[in-house]
Amino acid sequence: MEVPLPGHPRGWRGIGLSGQGVEPPATPSAPAFFPTQGGAGLRWSGPATATSYELYRRAPGATDWTLVRTATSIAVDAGLAAGATAEYSAIAVGVGGPGARSAVGTVTRPTADPGRGAVTAMAVELRHLS
Repeated sequence: MEVPLPGHPRGWRGIGLSGQGVEPPATPSAPAFFPTQGGAGLRWSGPATATSYELYRRAPGATDWTLVRTATSIAVDAGLAAGATAEYSAIAVGVGGPGARSAVGTVTRPTADPGRGAVTAMAVELRHLS
């Protein structure tokens, strides 16, 4: 929502930041896995209005989410053990507060970290939350 700026010429406007109609950012894409050393690499895309993202993890089928970290559009989760499977979701945060949770990305971390010439397998499943 635009609000007039006192003391400025007509036509100058600012953006209201204190709950004055500023909407939360749109929902980001589901986190997707990429191979990295020392953890599960995750990336997602989101709206330009997001100032940061909250990345969450849970065990498959669980209901409670654990905040992994606050990040930009890429993060490494060092807490996921090799060979383990977890579900991830991201929330975009902006001046209007947090947006809706993304679809779920299911990741199985390879049992060996990638190295020079290494070939790794991965599994990713995307689902919408109900």
